[in-house]
This record gives sequence, structure tokens and C-alpha cells, in this order.
Amino acid sequence: MYKIIRRNPRSRLNQIFSLFILCLIINYIINISIAYSNIQNSNLLIFWGQIYFFFYGLAIGFFFLYILLLYKPKTMTEIWKQIVFILLFGSILAIMFFIPDGFRVDILPTGLNLSINLPQFIHLLIIFFTSFSCCLWMGLKIFQNFDRQILKKRFIFFLVGLSITFFIPLLLVIRFYINVPALTFTFEIIILVLSFGIFLIYYGIGMSIKENNLN
Repeated sequence: MYKIIRRNPRSRLNQIFSLFILCLIINYIINISIAYSNIQNSNLLIFWGQIYFFFYGLAIGFFFLYILLLYKPKTMTEIWKQIVFILLFGSILAIMFFIPDGFRVDILPTGLNLSINLPQFIHLLIIFFTSFSCCLWMGLKIFQNFDRQILKKRFIFFLVGLSITFFIPLLLVIRFYINVPALTFTFEIIILVLSFGIFLIYYGIGMSIKENNLN
């Protein structure tokens, strides 16, 4: 994240991308804390589960704004528009806190197990899938605007990274909905492997924008 900011500390694109990374880091810390703290209080586990999904969703919101700024920079130039966008996205995401029994805890012989119900599953799935569809569409439009072939080749890394990064929250939503403890470890390994998609995003967009003088 420091390298991203160092390239141009005043760049709005860099700041928003850094907030995207920061939310993912916070999300990762929460995930590790939940996994290794052996929480025995159901309400506390539900609270941290909600915060976990909220920060992942917020990261998606910042990434959505980042792509929107690349695609329509003149439309979203004003800071107040960017703030309103994040507030609206966060407000829609925050509905998950008010869904009755959206997060629940099952008591298993191995300890407490967190899961989500169908309304929560649908709510989060709509947010993540809609965001992914919009970001991918805008990403493809940006791809078509590059004149130099080498930039297009590098931007492909970004598109692949984008797809992988959005696949993670979709996979998480499915994992917590189907709630099969035996598959938890398998899901975690897959998600860990897919995390390299963030590097592909940075490599693809960083190189392409830098050489195309967009930032």
C-alpha cells in the first residue's frame, strides 16, 4: 500500500486504491482473530462476523469507485460525489445488520459455528454480483480505450485479478450459507490461493495507467 501512495500521494486514484487495500487488510486481521481466538460468546461471534463481511463489502465499494473513476473520470471528479457514492454503497451494505437472524451461530462439538440465513445470502449475493458485473463491464470498456497493444496485454492481468478478487466474496457468501464445517478448510485454502488476484490488479492497472499517463 505504501508503494501505491508513494507513486503520487495526492492522486485520488491512489488514495482510493489504498483504502481498498486497507479494508482488505482489516478484513484479513478480523478473519485471523476469529479463527484463532476461539470465541465462545455467540453474540460476540455474530458481531465480528458482521464486521468481517462489512469491511469486505466496503473494500468492494472502494474498488467499484476506483473503476468508476477510471471509466468516467470527469463524472466523478468532485470529492463530494465520491463521498456520496461510498456512503450510499455502505448504507446498502449496512442493511445486513438489520436482517432478522441474518447471522446465526450453531453449537457444534468442536465449538461455535457462524452461518448466514437465506435473506442475508441473497442480500450479500446481489451486492457482490452486481458490483462484479458493473466493474467487469467498465473494465472491458477501459480495455478497449487503450491504443497501445502492450497496455492492453498488461490490462488483461487487471481483468483477471478483478474476476478473482470478486470470486472470493462470492465464495465466502456461499461457504457461510451452505454451512458445511467439513468443507471450511477447503474453502479457506481456495480463498488463500485466490488472494494473488490483488497482485494482478495492482500489476495490471499500475503499469497500464502509469504508461498511459492516466494517473
